[in-house]
Amino acid sequence: MCWNEDLSSYPKTYPEYGDIICVDRYWIAYEHYGIYVSDDRVIHYGKNQHGKMAIEAVTLAEFLDGDTVWYVCNYPKWPSEYKLNSPAETVRIAESFIGKQTIDIYDNSNEYYVWGNNCEHFTSKCKIGIPWSPQGSGFLWGIRKDRVKL
Repeated sequence: MCWNEDLSSYPKTYPEYGDIICVDRYWIAYEHYGIYVSDDRVIHYGKNQHGKMAIEAVTLAEFLDGDTVWYVCNYPKWPSEYKLNSPAETVRIAESFIGKQTIDIYDNSNEYYVWGNNCEHFTSKCKIGIPWSPQGSGFLWGIRKDRVKL
């Protein structure tokens, strides 16, 4: 279902700096997204060590939480409504949100909610400047996910 215009370099076998990665959380039927910086640093929007939803940096192992199958998301170059940020810009934006409990995209409510303020909204906001979640809205929009197995 997901694709990329230039398939010559895909599938990726490991994420690169600034890539959006996701892992299936089969036991609760959703995907969890983060921004890969290194094996020691993935920035994501999830429960922190105090049990509150927040944007934080964790290790790749902490992000995967025991899962061994995960994906690198490759955004297509269309539609024209967005531009792909560089890996450095993606990480810079993500870093600016660390410690916050929301990405303030709809109503400044400081609350995580599936339909408008979730981990996928956070990563797409950093990557393309648009807080968007096919998972939350129930639509797929052409993002290719390359499977990575440890």
